[in-house]
Amino acid sequence: MSDLDSKNTWLSLARAAAILDISPDALRKRCERLAKPGPNGMIVCPLQDGIEARKLGKLWKLRLPGWR
Repeated sequence: MSDLDSKNTWLSLARAAAILDISPDALRKRCERLAKPGPNGMIVCPLQDGIEARKLGKLWKLRLPGWR
């Protein structure tokens, strides 16, 4: 999990959805639709405004710029 350690906090999909004012189901579907393999084999999903999502097993974690 050290790959997820950074200046910004990684949030659960449900928490990120609440902050972004979108339903968790809609956010999950968007992540799945835009997902692609990253350079290290991890599934990543770049969203708008610098928001990044990564899939860890069955869970999505999102990083929102400026959110701590």
